[in-house]
Amino acid sequence: MEIKVPLVSVIIPTYQKFIFLEEAIHSVYIQDYQNIEIILADDGSENFDINMINNIFSRKTENIKRTKLIHHERNNGTVKNLNNAYKEATGEYFIGLSSDDRFYNISTIRKVVDHFLSTNALIVTSKRMVDNELREILPKQEDIDILRTNSFSLYNRLSISNFISGACTFYHRSIFDQYGYYDEKYRLIEDYPYYLSLIRKNVQIHFFDEITILYRLGGVTSSKSKNILLQEDALNIIGDILKYPKMLQKKVYRFKKYQFQFEQSNKKLNLKILFLYPDIIIKKIKLRFQNTFSKVGKARENGIFKKV
Repeated sequence: MEIKVPLVSVIIPTYQKFIFLEEAIHSVYIQDYQNIEIILADDGSENFDINMINNIFSRKTENIKRTKLIHHERNNGTVKNLNNAYKEATGEYFIGLSSDDRFYNISTIRKVVDHFLSTNALIVTSKRMVDNELREILPKQEDIDILRTNSFSLYNRLSISNFISGACTFYHRSIFDQYGYYDEKYRLIEDYPYYLSLIRKNVQIHFFDEITILYRLGGVTSSKSKNILLQEDALNIIGDILKYPKMLQKKVYRFKKYQFQFEQSNKKLNLKILFLYPDIIIKKIKLRFQNTFSKVGKARENGIFKKV
């Protein structure tokens, strides 16, 4: 009897950066999973080269059943671009792949699908390896432990900051039928508010204990440069978190209130914030000093500081 192999849609969003795109797509072509479609969704890149894309897609392999190119004439933002790609996808599972990342090995998609099938999960997150000299593996163990706890603990941890990377988080298509697509009031941050919304609706985020993605730093949300749209998204996320105080521990709720006022003041301390949250500010100053001393200590161990 022939075993059904579900179709997997690999979603590759692009915007301006194409230097590693061929490498990313190559990591899809060499997968040992036999039923894949690739949806490449470009969000209005000025340097978009359709001939280059068609040339990459011209390669024929048995496991790639369909390729589709979507090119928007103007930039809509990451959230709308991904939503449009998901709506065009026909697979049972949606596996995102950034244009400058690549799958960890040739069995990644097969293992992810096996995990979905064995757990009946709607959403699965996994590990990524940062593609640099340190080869750091994320998320850290303490965050993995939180992922395996109850939804209240996970929601509070996520409300402080997001550690679930969209680069290595995947979906069953029915999750969008049941709970809707990414919230398009956001422009650049799609995954973080979606995770929070799902947990509020008691959806379990499953953890797959495997490295699935070789991850390059330098994306929009990992950049430290000032981005007005990113700042607006961050403020909206905090505002949404504060709408559900019963989901939060008191100390977390208070911290988010501080963050909201701090973001509203363009990340500048004022007398009102100093008066209302002196303990939080003192704690942050202490942590900054501790981190500075820790970095200096590591630098000394590595011989960066030498005796004169």
